[in-house]
Amino acid sequence: ASYSGPTGKNPLIPPWAESSSGESGGNVNEPNAMTQNPSGDGSNPDVPSQNPTDPTNTINIPPLTPWRNVKSSFTRFARSTYSSPSGARKVTRNFVKAQGGSKNAATNSRKGKSVVQNIGGIFSGLAQEGSNFVYNGFNFQECVGKKASELLGTFINLVVDDNNDLESTIARIATIETFNKIFEILGVEEKGFDALQNMTIDNVKLIFQTYLSEYILTNILQKVGQTLGKMSAKDAYQKEKWIKNYITTKINLNLTDTDVLKVDWKGKQGRDFVQNIFTEAYKLIE
Repeated sequence: ASYSGPTGKNPLIPPWAESSSGESGGNVNEPNAMTQNPSGDGSNPDVPSQNPTDPTNTINIPPLTPWRNVKSSFTRFARSTYSSPSGARKVTRNFVKAQGGSKNAATNSRKGKSVVQNIGGIFSGLAQEGSNFVYNGFNFQECVGKKASELLGTFINLVVDDNNDLESTIARIATIETFNKIFEILGVEEKGFDALQNMTIDNVKLIFQTYLSEYILTNILQKVGQTLGKMSAKDAYQKEKWIKNYITTKINLNLTDTDVLKVDWKGKQGRDFVQNIFTEAYKLIE
């Protein structure tokens, strides 16, 4: 069965719901977890008495996650009979809001961010050392003379793992789509590995921007796009294309102040850069 996406509203469990042993006190919605009391007076000795007029006794529940809003807006968008930028805008905006805003959405994109760091590390290394570059134990001399299809598989496996969890799957799908496009743009089929050794700053920025668009699109489709599975392949493809075009046109990152070929991709500088561009991308569609 296909993944049905995030559901429900999941506030943090308040401190008084924890047992004395430190383990979870169970479902806080069940009567036994909160209201049962051997004294029979209907109170719970583990729950502090609350006077609604006393702000010090108020239990602050964090904002809830409205995934239902995202799914509903996506369903309406998918069932519309015409191209609707406003529908795509509502889907993407609700998707970011469901994660607590652009900053939280970027923080949650751990696998996606690790891919961008790897892309930056690989192409900055190739720009400086060429085929002599070694990345995480892989010697790029092995790429010399390989066909484009072999290079494609090599680069995909270098930047993203092949785990079966949802986040890894999203990151990998986005990586495959990105490198397919970039290989075509750079003419890797004709030029081979040379096309990937001579990357410019603009080339790398194009990869980042393409990957961010593909990653956000894939993230949305995997988590809230179940309606497409109930449509014909032709209609589903058309809807996917509409929302993809919307995301692509919205994400226009300002990377003019950074020489991406000289960033320390494995250090704080690289992590901060990636966090910033993910936040900016989510903010643009929010």
